[in-house]
Amino acid sequence: MTRLTLRRPARRTRAGFTLVELMVAMMMFTVGLLALASTSAVVVSQMGDAGRMGVAASVAQTRIERLRSGACTTALSGTNTGRGVSESWTVTPMVRSARIDVTITYATRRGLRSQSYRSMMRCV
Repeated sequence: MTRLTLRRPARRTRAGFTLVELMVAMMMFTVGLLALASTSAVVVSQMGDAGRMGVAASVAQTRIERLRSGACTTALSGTNTGRGVSESWTVTPMVRSARIDVTITYATRRGLRSQSYRSMMRCV
């Protein structure tokens, strides 16, 4: 007795992706690129605002250092505009000291913003 075996034709496997898989991958890639582009625009605008905040803090620091380097009798209140910011400062005499209040106003993409700084100077 001989045994007969039935042979099935070998199934060819195809390497690659289907059209649906490629379309889904393209959609996911597109969504990722759009998210990246919108995030980068926000980051750029926030960096600009941070730069203006840095300039404002630097102007305030410079003003306070100038006032503290002189004598209490020569420290006077005043205003000034420069480097894209407006500054106003008030010197309030106290007992053996003076209080310095500096207000800086600068433009941001949402309008004007003000920051206040306070320091003390010793009077001898």
